[in-house]
Amino acid sequence: MAEDEGKPLDFEITPGQAHDNPVAESLLDGFSARVVIADTAYNADETRELIDDMEAEAVIPPRNNRIDDIPYDRKRYKMRHKIEIMFGKMKHFRRIFSRFDKLDDS
Repeated sequence: MAEDEGKPLDFEITPGQAHDNPVAESLLDGFSARVVIADTAYNADETRELIDDMEAEAVIPPRNNRIDDIPYDRKRYKMRHKIEIMFGKMKHFRRIFSRFDKLDDS
């Protein structure tokens, strides 16, 4: 088990109404991995190609409206709970979860 497993390696602040997938490229840039685990918000062909270019396995469940059923490792996807736990811990810090500070540099 890696020392940084389940801890954030990078983040990007986006507007609340923004979709997750557009920042995928900047978040993955500069990292190497064997496996990239993400939720269905990152289930875009461009993101999958980016992960393939990294020579990593994409563990992303397909959305319900996807025409092609792309297989994924369900057992590995369950490991994503570590990331969800990290978000749960962050939400204990009131300034983070409720975004009282409206500016990025705050």
